[in-house]
Amino acid sequence: LGDYHKRETYEIKLKNHKEDDVVVTVIESTPGHLEWRIIRSNIDYKKISAYKVEFPVSVEANGENTLTYTIEY
Repeated sequence: LGDYHKRETYEIKLKNHKEDDVVVTVIESTPGHLEWRIIRSNIDYKKISAYKVEFPVSVEANGENTLTYTIEY
């Protein structure tokens, strides 16, 4: 990628201890002063600003789900 570019992968595990399914909105900050792009994600996302991205993560009742994404900047 070069001296001035990075690629990072994040994994966020979410657990639901409720009796009902839920959707957790995960908001992640990005390096807004730089150009960035998400090159891989197991969950669809929405860019909500130059600095933030939002992932709606479904988690079944008494279950867990993992959000994994890779960002380049």
